[in-house]
Amino acid sequence: ERNCLIWKGLGVRVDGLAHLYKTYLKIGEYDHPKGGIFTERDQNPLHYGHIFPAAPATEYYFLPIPKLAMPHYIYNEIGEAVILDDGTAIAADEVVLAMNGTLVTVEEWGG
Repeated sequence: ERNCLIWKGLGVRVDGLAHLYKTYLKIGEYDHPKGGIFTERDQNPLHYGHIFPAAPATEYYFLPIPKLAMPHYIYNEIGEAVILDDGTAIAADEVVLAMNGTLVTVEEWGG
């Protein structure tokens, strides 16, 4: 049984006043995209879910998990999402990360 993941979307949101700096995917030894994606609290292109603080907490506007510019194929490698802070520590329960993609299982054909 061989599994591979096609990583299609990544979302990062903060609860509270977290000090995010940038986010990137690390697949094998390489960072995608190079230089990362700047994800400051008020300028976060990877934000998903309720769009607070852009909309008041009483309004119910939601955003889907953002799609990556191009899907990333992970096979026989370790892939992870990396979130960096701006120098001020972030508690683990202040950041919520979501990803989506497709898990593909390839089996060899007999014959």
